[in-house]
Amino acid sequence: MGALPVSAVRAPRGSVSRTTANYDAVDDRLTDEEAPSGLILHCAGFDEDAGVFRIVNVWDRDAQGQAYLDDKVMSGSTSR
Repeated sequence: MGALPVSAVRAPRGSVSRTTANYDAVDDRLTDEEAPSGLILHCAGFDEDAGVFRIVNVWDRDAQGQAYLDDKVMSGSTSR
């Protein structure tokens, strides 16, 4: 049996407003790229009960998700 997929759930903290400005900026920058190797699922939206915006990714391997976060997502982020 192969390795099980790994999920990564992020709930970025910051403003209590309902803005998705940071998420939208990253999405605009990466939207024309092919899905990264190892990505099984990506979804994002507001968790009304918790009052936060959540980003959920499922990867074949944890290392693939971490490399994508480090090399693509955070490399152009202004809010590290």
